[in-house]
Amino acid sequence: MQQGTVFERQSITGKLRRIIIPVIIFLVIMGIFFVWARISTGSHNILQEARDVRVAFKLIGVEYSGDSTRIYDPLAENGMVDGIAEKVENLSYADGTVKLLSWDTESDMPLAFTYSKGVYIVEYKAIDGKDPGAGEWNVYYAFRVLNYSTDK
Repeated sequence: MQQGTVFERQSITGKLRRIIIPVIIFLVIMGIFFVWARISTGSHNILQEARDVRVAFKLIGVEYSGDSTRIYDPLAENGMVDGIAEKVENLSYADGTVKLLSWDTESDMPLAFTYSKGVYIVEYKAIDGKDPGAGEWNVYYAFRVLNYSTDK
């Protein structure tokens, strides 16, 4: 019988597995955290821009109510009379796409609109029976799955 220290020989693949697997797991977790943080930060920024758009609508509504002219045009593609979209963009510094869906003529405020920029879409809907400033905000993160166009 031999006495003394017995050394076990470990293969190089065993050593690599103990190092590489935790590193890969760490990188995957950090990647998921980075994507989540980026989406969360972007959604907060786009929500603030949409709120600025709502304030711009309120200011323009006050201006146009004195002239008894309309802002909302349900037949227009963006739901607004010509020139309103530019005024909203100038007042709110928002460079996304605004679509006015409905307008309250009594309080001169938007009842519903969407604001989209990049891969984010914000929906605003006023809550019936509440304070005129109360509303529901929904922020969506979307990416293009398919871009289909036809040329004839």
